[in-house]
Order: sequence, then C-alpha cells, then structure tokens
Amino acid sequence: MPYANIIGRITPAGVITEFSIATAGSYPIGITAGSDGNIWFTESETNRIGRITPQGAITEFSLPPEGAHPHNITLGSDGNLWFTDDAGTVGKITPSGVATEYMAPDPAGRPFGIGIGPDGNIWFTEFYANKIVRINTYKFDGFDRPIDNVPMINFAKAGSAIPIKWRLTDFDGSPISDPSSFKSLTSNSVPDEDFSGEPADEREVASSGASGLQYLGDGYWQFNWKTSKDYAGQCRVMVLKLADGSEHTAYFKFK
Repeated sequence: MPYANIIGRITPAGVITEFSIATAGSYPIGITAGSDGNIWFTESETNRIGRITPQGAITEFSLPPEGAHPHNITLGSDGNLWFTDDAGTVGKITPSGVATEYMAPDPAGRPFGIGIGPDGNIWFTEFYANKIVRINTYKFDGFDRPIDNVPMINFAKAGSAIPIKWRLTDFDGSPISDPSSFKSLTSNSVPDEDFSGEPADEREVASSGASGLQYLGDGYWQFNWKTSKDYAGQCRVMVLKLADGSEHTAYFKFK
C-alpha cells in the first residue's frame, strides 16, 4: 500500500497481516514473487528495491542512479528480478541484492510496465514513446568448433556422436551456468542440401535435464549428439532451444 508505507499479506481465508517498511515515505508500488521464495517490491520515492521474507523480515537495496523512482517489477527466466524506473533505464537485481541498470532504447520514453513473455524474454512498455520493447535474456554467439554455423553445411557420418558446443551469457555478459537454460535439442529432415524446404520428421534428441549435457565453465556448454544410422543420405537441421525461447540452428548432411 503506497501511502500507508506497508506490505500486506492476505490468506485464502481472508486473514490480513501488514508489515511496515522501515524507511518512511518509500511508496511501494510494484510487487512480485522471486525465485528465492521471497516477495520483492519497488520503493518508488526512496529509490530502493525491497525484499520481504514469508516471515515478514524486510531488507532494502539502494539503486545506483539517484531519483530513479522504480515502478514495476517482475521475475525473469534468469532468476533475477527486472524492474522499470524514471531514469530511462530498465534494471535487474539478483536474489542477493546486486542491482544493474541498462539504458532503454528511448530513455525519454519512460519505461513503465514490465513482464516476462511466453518466449522467456523480458518485455516492457515505453510509456511516452508508444512502444513495446523486448529484452533477450540470453546472449548466444554461435556454435563453437567443430560445428560450422549457418549458412555453412556440416558433413557427418550417420551414427556418429557429434559434440555440440556453445557459450551462453546473460544480458550484461556474465556466464550462464544454470542447466535449466537448456530446453531441448532436436533435428528435422529437409528435402535437399539447400535447406530451403519445409522441415519434416522432427526428432527430439534431448530435453531439459538431459544426462549428456555438460557445463565446461565460464558459460561454455557441450552436448554430445548421438546421431542415428538411418540419417545416412539425409540433410537435417539441428535446433538448439534455450529457456528464453530462442532457437539456434546448424545444417548437417549425413553420409
């Protein structure tokens, strides 16, 4: 409740409990559940992000720019809390309370509403710019050797194991080490080697929690794709799907 300077909780039975925020005049507005099991909220007038435990213990974290006036807040697929403010930026704060802010495409647009989309990315409104903006949660720079990236074609022996390697970082370049960032690895057959035909015959090679997934450190990942012998003579598109909704492909011709 902004003017009352409190965070409230109501049970399914209608029992209300209120917790006062230590800093007077904080004007709490946005609120969301965090990945750490706590509730997170914005303090618009005191330039802070607050965290409250299920027991009611409140911790406040100051934001880098003065007068940011944080508004809305949401949980991202990366486990961090993302928020908008009046400083023309979009920020994120880790469950441990480390905040980072990024300049919006149109700083004068006043980022306001924010949420996570079904694609796993962060979406926010630019109130004065009449725009909707998407933040891609993960940065993927392409597959590493021995894979050649699109439009190059990889030649492989059907039935062989192919090491699929990639590096993944977050929005500000920090390595992603969370295995839940991997969603699946699939492949589709295509009519011929120009790879312009409609994909068919999708086969799931691995999905989230796959035992063959290896973290090599510093954001580097590897999955050994055990190809089928019946791929012989086929052209196939391999598709790596990540938890942010992005898809990354490589072309293969099997002999």
